[in-house]
Amino acid sequence: MKYLLPLLFLLIGFYACSGSNSTEENGGWTELVINEQIEGCLRKAKQSFERNPEYTKRLCTCTVDKTKAKMSFKESMALLKKSREEQNSVVKPIIESCISDLQGEF
Repeated sequence: MKYLLPLLFLLIGFYACSGSNSTEENGGWTELVINEQIEGCLRKAKQSFERNPEYTKRLCTCTVDKTKAKMSFKESMALLKKSREEQNSVVKPIIESCISDLQGEF
């Protein structure tokens, strides 16, 4: 029984990330997927920006927003199958742009 809940969350996460409930009009980006992406970013960035959680949240939100504007959800999932170098060539400019946008605010 204690393994049922984590398994349920895993299955829900897989379903959400598979794009099964996405719509074509927003490139496949659902609110659930967007929120999961932001939360994942916050978990990963927490150690780097622990002293300023508001900055971290704004940086993660900006990164997800700019990723949505640049590519569909399906394209972002395809990017995960590419090499780390190819991923960085797409993601690094997005993050740098967000850092630049937030300069002076914090």
